[in-house]
Amino acid sequence: MIRSHINKHIFLFWALSLVPMFAIAHEKQTAYDPSQPVKIEADTLSYSHDLHTAHAKGNVIVKHLEQTITADTVIYDKVKDKIYAIGNVVMYRQDGSTYYADTVELERSNYRGKLVHFVGRLNKRAAKITAKHAQMLDKDKLQMQEMSFSTCPICKDNLIPYVPIWRIRATSVDVDRYNERMDYRNAKIEILGLPVFYTPYFSTPTPASSRKSGFLQPLLRWSKALGHSAKIPIYASITSNMDATVSPIFTEHQGIVHSAEFRHLTKHGPYQLGGSFTHPHRRTLDGVELSRSYLGHIEGKGDFQIAPHSYTGFTASRVHDKEKTYLKKYKLNRDDVLRSHLYYTSFGPNLDFSTDILSFQGLRPIDNLKTTPTALPLFRAHYQSHIPFISAKFNADFNFLNLERPQSANYQRASINGELQRVWALPYGQRLKLAGSIRADGYKLQYHALTSPLSSQAQLFLGAKQHNGTTGRIYPELATTWHWPLYAQAIVGSMVLEPTTSLYIAPRIRPSSIVPNEDSQYTELSTYNLWNSNHYLGLDRRESGSRINYGVRGHWQLNLPHLQAAHFSLGQHRRLDGHISAENSASLREHISGYVGRISLINGRGFTLVERITLDHKTISLLLNEVYASLDRKDWNMGINYVTIRSAMA
Repeated sequence: MIRSHINKHIFLFWALSLVPMFAIAHEKQTAYDPSQPVKIEADTLSYSHDLHTAHAKGNVIVKHLEQTITADTVIYDKVKDKIYAIGNVVMYRQDGSTYYADTVELERSNYRGKLVHFVGRLNKRAAKITAKHAQMLDKDKLQMQEMSFSTCPICKDNLIPYVPIWRIRATSVDVDRYNERMDYRNAKIEILGLPVFYTPYFSTPTPASSRKSGFLQPLLRWSKALGHSAKIPIYASITSNMDATVSPIFTEHQGIVHSAEFRHLTKHGPYQLGGSFTHPHRRTLDGVELSRSYLGHIEGKGDFQIAPHSYTGFTASRVHDKEKTYLKKYKLNRDDVLRSHLYYTSFGPNLDFSTDILSFQGLRPIDNLKTTPTALPLFRAHYQSHIPFISAKFNADFNFLNLERPQSANYQRASINGELQRVWALPYGQRLKLAGSIRADGYKLQYHALTSPLSSQAQLFLGAKQHNGTTGRIYPELATTWHWPLYAQAIVGSMVLEPTTSLYIAPRIRPSSIVPNEDSQYTELSTYNLWNSNHYLGLDRRESGSRINYGVRGHWQLNLPHLQAAHFSLGQHRRLDGHISAENSASLREHISGYVGRISLINGRGFTLVERITLDHKTISLLLNEVYASLDRKDWNMGINYVTIRSAMA
């Protein structure tokens, strides 16, 4: 027997002996090219002329085009025309697929072979499939025994360590890469390691496959009104940029709900349209059947980019149901108010503007369609520019709203606000901003008499007086904001502490008794708006008079194993003229507000804990305590919110 040895040598050859090694992860777009060389690297390469076998041992690496195989040992038997890869076999594909096995035995001529203790990741998203044994039937088909498959990661950080959220176990599975199909036999679906469903046979597309039409996961429910119900979605792939889902809902007591959704991705952006209808049975409590009527809803949304800095889009939602319970009854939508919105917006270097049309449909008992407003239109614009010779910045905002109702108060409102501000850098890192602004509002009011009385809750959204005509108001204001960021190296990490004070000087202007309050219903003080000049969200009401906000905010960078950073703030609002800011506000109905604070803890692994508090300014007792915790993972997230409100805040 004659042996030749080559240590730590790279050998190039043109033989086809290792063709099947690259057929294991074969895909339609990739094929073996015999004109290209196969490169082998190993600690030792040898050939036995007596046994007609070639041996590559020690850190074996086999490369062909973009495909790579590594193993402890690779043997080619020329007589049997078989290839053996032994020990820590790993196969890397150019599409991101990765295959692992303890041993691999392949027939060179017909792409058949066996893999022992097979593990494969079928795509770059880490879809993982494992099997005790795998059998290569040809270059496209793989048959596995005692298989487990999941797209979820298996790691220590899982909800149950090293257990995926879901997986499929089957006694056997046939994988057809060409037809992009996986057929399971005697399959169990497990959730967090517990079997929840068994079927003798079913099939799924392969993880890297193109979209397939077919049935999606059904949804089973029970309710007193519907009895048992089953929603069976059917997915249809129409084209590469267009698909639809038809989802009939079969109910025990109310017949069938027909629902569908259509989706389309255009060159300017996506949109989708959907809806449902049913013709249910109606009975009295005694079982007497009443006349039947059609119920249904439509919905849609879309967002389009029509120019480099211009966008348009829509959302639409409407329901046909006099009782206003259709969407919640059939678990289609839980919103109390349906919102339809058509918009156009444009952004520029100095000017931004948008036009909106808004319509609402209230589903609460107090909602009356005749007094529900429609914004037709709402126009907003913002302009900003720099004035170099005084080192100042000029801002201007314009807002126009035409609010229409069949009954009650209608108005057209035009509001313009101009502001000039300048910032000074003071010694030791202090910053001072001085701003002067003036705002003018004009209203044209028209009142349509009511044909039916409204509830007391609905009266909150109307003006205090019925008035026809025009009115206006002017708000001048002078504001200054001082803040001083202080940096310190703490015992653990580093800290930035920033005392901040905002002072506003303006005349006291009482709210108009004839202007309806449509967009400034409620206001509360919090750390999110503590340093704002106006704590109302809208324009119909405005804080005026002299007032001051003061407090401290900061950031502590800890970089500890389980705590990365902490953010905190604490402050208070005080009126200097003795008046109150907002009568309907729990935190602003006195000239001195309570203390508002917030602390956020971030551990850097997806966990965040936030606590917001409001303290009584006299007794320092707790008025509001809100705790929010969230956990974000790659494939799932969860959160919990806990709120304690004292009666004074309710």
